[in-house]
Amino acid sequence: MGIEPTSEAWEASILPLYDARLIRYFVIIPKNGRTRTDAIPRSGWRLFGVFSKLSIGLTASRAGSVAFSALRYNLAMGILRRLSRWMGFEDNMTHIVAGDMAPEFSLKSLDQKQYSLRSLLERGPVVAAFFKISCPVCQFTFPFLERLHQRYGSGGATFLGISQDDARATKSFASEYGVTFQVVLDEDGYTVSNAYGLTNVPTIFLIETDGKVKVSSMGFDKKDLETIASQLAERRKIALTPLFRSDEVVPANKPG
Repeated sequence: MGIEPTSEAWEASILPLYDARLIRYFVIIPKNGRTRTDAIPRSGWRLFGVFSKLSIGLTASRAGSVAFSALRYNLAMGILRRLSRWMGFEDNMTHIVAGDMAPEFSLKSLDQKQYSLRSLLERGPVVAAFFKISCPVCQFTFPFLERLHQRYGSGGATFLGISQDDARATKSFASEYGVTFQVVLDEDGYTVSNAYGLTNVPTIFLIETDGKVKVSSMGFDKKDLETIASQLAERRKIALTPLFRSDEVVPANKPG
């Protein structure tokens, strides 16, 4: 591949959903298939023996491709992170939840316009929805977000899709799933995704004008979307219209 294995840019490009501060340099080296484990957190060393047999050959020599290596990595580290939390070890991942201040960001849209959170909040609350085009739950969720946008997107509220893919793929996704609200790109290093501590997509935030997160929702959550609808209807002082039709069979949730 000709890329240094300790390159943070390379690391971020294959590991968008994990915080580089916690799992730095525990990656597959494309050149020779070896692994580098010089920065596993202490809690990780305690649990490494527990999960190593489950890692599906994470340290096997000469991995077939970076994509496949990343898949095995994510599986193994997902198991490790869950075991760490279950056993009470410190988790340094910073996931933004309701009541937290939303990190500032500025990203380009599909039409190359720059959108910053600060400027959007000057007009009203922001519904920020992180997604990846290949995510089935994102594909399921975004038509309902578009429905929310059609009902409550005027009057100051801004709906903003934040894509982890390139412009061409993102434009195709928006067209296929009927997304008409603005979409920006977080493809280079997933800087904003990491700032918000994403572990799943879709992840949706309702951010109030003071910068505080009112709703933080991972995956598809029917109740969370109804809460967002209720908050926006109340803000506009209009009647709340049911988000889901009576003839629709909609699950309570779908994990991202």
